[in-house]
Amino acid sequence: MTDKFETYKRAIARILDSAGATRGTGFLVSSQYIFTCTHVIEQVLGISCSGDLPETEIELEFPFNSPCLQQRAKVIFWKPNYNFLKALEGIDIALLELCTPLPSDVKPIPVAKEKTQWNDDFRVLGFPEGYDLRGDWAKGKILGEQAGGWLQLHAEISILPGYSGAPVWDEQKQGVVGMMTRSDVEHRKADAISIQALANTWKQQGQLIRLLNPHFVSSKRIIEEAYRACRPSGWQSEFPTTLADCVFDLSEMPTGENNCSRIVEFASKLVPAFPSLFENLKKWAKNAFQIEQQEFDRLCDRAVLTQKQPTTQSYLFIFVRSNETSDRYNLEAGILMEEDERSSVTRYQTLTVNLPPLSRSQLATLEPKLLTDILEQSRQLTQGKLQIECFLPYTLLDLAIDRWKRDDEYDEPFPLSEEYPVVVRILERLGYSKPYLKNQEWREKWKCLQQNACCFEILACCDRAREKVAEDLERGYIGLRRKTIVPPASEPGGMFSIIMKEGIPVTLWSRQDIDSCGEAERYEQLLKVSVVELPNRLKAIRNATPRKDETHIGHHLSLLWDNPYRVPPDAPSFRSNSL
Repeated sequence: MTDKFETYKRAIARILDSAGATRGTGFLVSSQYIFTCTHVIEQVLGISCSGDLPETEIELEFPFNSPCLQQRAKVIFWKPNYNFLKALEGIDIALLELCTPLPSDVKPIPVAKEKTQWNDDFRVLGFPEGYDLRGDWAKGKILGEQAGGWLQLHAEISILPGYSGAPVWDEQKQGVVGMMTRSDVEHRKADAISIQALANTWKQQGQLIRLLNPHFVSSKRIIEEAYRACRPSGWQSEFPTTLADCVFDLSEMPTGENNCSRIVEFASKLVPAFPSLFENLKKWAKNAFQIEQQEFDRLCDRAVLTQKQPTTQSYLFIFVRSNETSDRYNLEAGILMEEDERSSVTRYQTLTVNLPPLSRSQLATLEPKLLTDILEQSRQLTQGKLQIECFLPYTLLDLAIDRWKRDDEYDEPFPLSEEYPVVVRILERLGYSKPYLKNQEWREKWKCLQQNACCFEILACCDRAREKVAEDLERGYIGLRRKTIVPPASEPGGMFSIIMKEGIPVTLWSRQDIDSCGEAERYEQLLKVSVVELPNRLKAIRNATPRKDETHIGHHLSLLWDNPYRVPPDAPSFRSNSL
């Protein structure tokens, strides 16, 4: 065997759970960092990667060294093994940092300098059951590349659990070409993440984390401020709490000004605070994103000159609650105030609503003076942007709240939705009467809005049979859209039933038949926008709608925009949320 192959073997790690049982494999990618699969870490710790990064240290061993090297490592980065939005397997990668250095003669795995080719021979060492101490070799043929950074392999024997995270050695290229992730035992097939995908993760995200990690604890606020300055308006994910979360979130964002990656923009904003990192960050930008040094210098200069000013963002909550002693409804209101639209710091204030219980017909044509009074209270408490979110009982979800009007001192009353984004929320999801059983699905679907997809890609068409809608949701769609008249929410089995049963956070529907009133083209154009723009885009459409044109689409669209991370502080299902 060659020296390269010996280096390869010595870089292989066996990953153990707390009981000392082998759960998978990993390998050294630099002197201090190890790649493995996210699902291996999930099995080791018994947790899901949808939560925060674990603080528990991972035990591992390097068995091809004499004596066997025992180490501990912490998780600093992981990517999920399932992309919910596109219903495709994502990049199943976890990056570990060793707690203590390895001996200097233990080197990172040798990487193949050329791309693997069809029918190349491979071998891989894993630690399946029965071989969890000494390991077991498997070999076969590389069938070729797949879309999304994957390699398809065909093994001579079945690849069993225990090989996940193992580096795949290409005999012809004399180097590692991928990382084993999953297998089809029956057909002796397996999939590996290509070394190119791993290299991109390491170069673009891992190395930046490595540079910033020593500064994070002492300069957390500075790093968080740089992240917030790069966060686009309307970005739907939670605010990250760790450095790795910041970097991961930035990598998912669309490019910023001048088509610049948000991660590079983020790094440039850190230079004034960390001048000692300037040269290293410049090299990182060049290596990972091919950003020339002159361009990075320009970004750093602009970061100093153009500090983004904070903009306050507030949310007026209007609650419609069933009256306990009649078939009428009580109205309540409160204002949620963010000190900065890029910040997670919020305040909440209950507003005064002096009104007797209302019937459904009275709710449909709410008195403009009442809404004007509520708005005046909110404006006394906050300035800046305002969005109106109305929490309706399930049976009233078809209520046309966007047609509610406010007084105008110099003109006739006009719809609130012409001045502010107005969206529907679902009262039952807050858990005041009983827990909402689809909370987890609701949260997971909402997180997928950060993918910034257009409405066509993310909202399943609900003008078809329910079975077809279910197929779309199974494929990864997270919301609904409908252009024909929706049956009342009180009728079972319709669109509103699907919303509740599937934890749907976003739905766009019309209260008239779009095609029959000649608005199909305008509707199709709306579906081409990014889903995160919907509230503000609808507000713009409503504002431009002629008030006397009753067939115009702007008079008849409703939007469910149900953010599980923006709720009143007393909501029973969310009392652990920080507001």
